[in-house]
Amino acid sequence: MKKISLLIVCILFSCTTLAAGPLLPFLPQPQGESTAADSFQLQQRFLDFELEMGKVMDEMRALASEQAKFENQLDAFYITGSGFGQMRRFYITGDGKGQAKNFLGLPLWYDGVESEAQTQGSKANQRIYLTIVGKPSEQIEVASSIIPSAVWGGSPSLRLDNVAIKTNFSGFKTTAGTFWAEFSPLTLYYPKAKTWFESSYFTRVRTQWEEEQGIVGNKRKLEGLSLEYDLDNIFLQGFMSKVKDSSGNTRHRFLTGYAVNVIPFGNNLVGANWLRLADDPVSGGGSAMNAELLGLNWNWKLWRNLSTTGEVVRSQYDNSVTETVAAAEDLAAWCELRWDMKDLIVQLRSLKVGPYYYAPASQSRTYNLSDLTRFGAESSITAMGGTVANADKEALPYGLATPNRKGYQVRALYAPGGRVQAAFERTDLHQVQPTDEDGTISQDAPRYHYVADCIGTEVDLTGLVRIGNRSFPQRKLKLAGQLEKRTRLTVDSPERFDETLVDWGFAYELRSGWNLLLGGKNKNSDGTKHKSTVLGLEVMVSPHTTVCVSGSNIDFVDAANSQNNYQGKVAEVSLKTYF
Repeated sequence: MKKISLLIVCILFSCTTLAAGPLLPFLPQPQGESTAADSFQLQQRFLDFELEMGKVMDEMRALASEQAKFENQLDAFYITGSGFGQMRRFYITGDGKGQAKNFLGLPLWYDGVESEAQTQGSKANQRIYLTIVGKPSEQIEVASSIIPSAVWGGSPSLRLDNVAIKTNFSGFKTTAGTFWAEFSPLTLYYPKAKTWFESSYFTRVRTQWEEEQGIVGNKRKLEGLSLEYDLDNIFLQGFMSKVKDSSGNTRHRFLTGYAVNVIPFGNNLVGANWLRLADDPVSGGGSAMNAELLGLNWNWKLWRNLSTTGEVVRSQYDNSVTETVAAAEDLAAWCELRWDMKDLIVQLRSLKVGPYYYAPASQSRTYNLSDLTRFGAESSITAMGGTVANADKEALPYGLATPNRKGYQVRALYAPGGRVQAAFERTDLHQVQPTDEDGTISQDAPRYHYVADCIGTEVDLTGLVRIGNRSFPQRKLKLAGQLEKRTRLTVDSPERFDETLVDWGFAYELRSGWNLLLGGKNKNSDGTKHKSTVLGLEVMVSPHTTVCVSGSNIDFVDAANSQNNYQGKVAEVSLKTYF
């Protein structure tokens, strides 16, 4: 009975509490009108708080938006480039010291910053290449190169280069300004002298010179308007470029080209090229020239690892369109069979270029095509590393587009991916028509036969010898060498010209990032000997920064005329970085 009575009391108390409303623990129950007023104030405070929180959230969203814009601006604006500083000391003696040259055929004192001739003394300077790129949108890019340079102890200079505006809309690309273009070896091409295996020091010097000249692979550096359109299996390209001219021609000269390449399936390709170099007949005075090229090119897989590559081009050259003189027409063609095996590549090439074939955009060694002559100034460097003045002694001084040549080339490249790489090349060419030394066709002139053989190898000797559990040498050790023999024979005559070129290189890692370099180049040409030897230390202070200390010795001897002899010594300290 007592339990029942207690249960009834608890139920009544609970009902009374629910009817009175919820009570906060440890607080007196609000009563009367004060309850509604306090509740209203509390609600107002909550509303004010929500408003303040809304303002704060708006400000945070604005800050986030500004940060995103800033990050996008950073992504759309960047700078790349390189820089170098160098100190060089010269000491050149001999009667022929004024004609001293390096292995590139350039004056021994050549310098991209200081241009004056110098047979003794020092040069100290620096140059920085800054390429500034801005992207106002995903489809538009604006770029320019700023090149400051300074002679230490002298005055600085500044120039602009490679100014361009680029667009890309759904595969349709345009460039206004500086661009690089390449069609084929017989039409639009920059033929370069190459050495397969040489000391890394000489490769380093060659690379720096090409960067100074703006040379990118085998492409021509041009200024104008370029258009490209890339479909699934069709690539279209067209351009118009105004060509610089320092030969005294007062007319405006333009280089125009169109290329169509079709890839029907696999890696097979069929293309057509048209190129024109012409003077504007309504500008300036004097004669106006016109040169046109029309060609077909292909790259086709025949069977398994066997493929063929080649092109056929017709040229037409009119020295003066204002005169009634017949234009010179001729053909050029080459075809190559290529066999790609696992570790070996074999190439067999047949070549025939007519004596009147004219392709200034692939033959000229004058970089800006500024000379009216076929191959540029006599001081220009040929594609085989000689000079235009002695081009008649070389098989292909202007690459595959060298006129008046027929014959073959065979090449083998062995690269198993191990310690040894090797290469062999033989060139055997005849003149189509006999010519004088200046290239003028004359039936009274001798007819030449050119033969060039080249063989080279690179060997990695690191860890070659094992004694117990250790291998020697423990550090990287590489040897490289190349031998080339060139001969110009005179048909129906015992007259001949012989030239031998020897390259050798040695590289040893003293410690991580420290490389000892030793190399040499010897060139013997019918009584003249040009010998270059270099010893250097290359230090990689970072992945993109190199310090090099070197000493070079150059010796030139002319057995026929001792007044041409010279000896040169060059000491150099340089720093180069990329960013």
